[in-house]
Amino acid sequence: MKLDASPILVCAILATTTTLVRREEQQTPGMPPLVLFEIRSARALQRIDPATGASRLVYETQHTGLRDLTVSPTGRYVGVLEVDAGIVGGRQVSPPRVELTVLDTAGRLVQRIPEDVQRYAWCGPSCLIYLVGPSDETDLGFRPTGARVIDFSAGTRTEIPGPPTYGVVWASFDSSAYLKVPGDSGRGRILRFHLPTRTLSETHHRDLFFSADGKFYLRVPPEPGPAPRIYDSQTDEEVILPGLGGAAVPERWVPSGGSHLLVRKVTKGGGPSSRRTVDPHPEKGQADVDYTVYDVESRTQLRSMRGHFPHWSSPNGILPFVTGSRINAIAKQQ
Repeated sequence: MKLDASPILVCAILATTTTLVRREEQQTPGMPPLVLFEIRSARALQRIDPATGASRLVYETQHTGLRDLTVSPTGRYVGVLEVDAGIVGGRQVSPPRVELTVLDTAGRLVQRIPEDVQRYAWCGPSCLIYLVGPSDETDLGFRPTGARVIDFSAGTRTEIPGPPTYGVVWASFDSSAYLKVPGDSGRGRILRFHLPTRTLSETHHRDLFFSADGKFYLRVPPEPGPAPRIYDSQTDEEVILPGLGGAAVPERWVPSGGSHLLVRKVTKGGGPSSRRTVDPHPEKGQADVDYTVYDVESRTQLRSMRGHFPHWSSPNGILPFVTGSRINAIAKQQ
């Protein structure tokens, strides 16, 4: 992303106020570190300077490409999947391989997990939950065979019991991983793996996109088209926000508050504003879009925002957002 040469401000967009933090000042107290990374040209890992928007190469894979880039909760490590498409010579003679690589922020190797890792999530400063299985040509792109937890600092590894898992998120609000497994009628079931006790239990949830406080979640349709719906985590009943009609689409939870939901205005005739995606790091065009932030618990509209989400990864507690040439950080006020 090319930015102008004028000084760029880093700001924390909070629940009711906006605090600007110039690059020579310290971050807002309690705010996670503003560590930003992105994948460039499929194979290069770049670190973004949050004060200038400039990038520098820290790692380049020798394999086919990189995907699923994340930053650890403390901003100390970076996780990324390295994909080897196999040997192709008129026909593929070896299957694709995927491995999880953990680097420090300077690009030095910390941990490599060569187990055909297909999905993963951070569950602590050095803790990862990951799903394994060989790649294939199904809708999932792989055949789930197992789920594991590793703490590479402690040197521990745990197998998660239960059926094959094809989706995972980490929920810090109750120290649990929520896992999506096959269910009836083509709809996945959601299981809860409580990490401190290593126990697995069934839930009645319809999906696993939780708000920061865990009180609500979004159900995302498996096919593009229908908008995501909001559900109460205690009752699993749908929540209807007043004034939220067909012209606005729930897009994602934001970390500025416990149940703050980002809603995107839908424009006629297509374009970036009409896309319906929910993803920790959605692929966005550079055109600015109109958003509204709702507090789902109080059923109130908090503020409006205009800008776009860059192709950057950051710690879960902080969300980069760009308006014009200003880099913002959406974070929770402590």
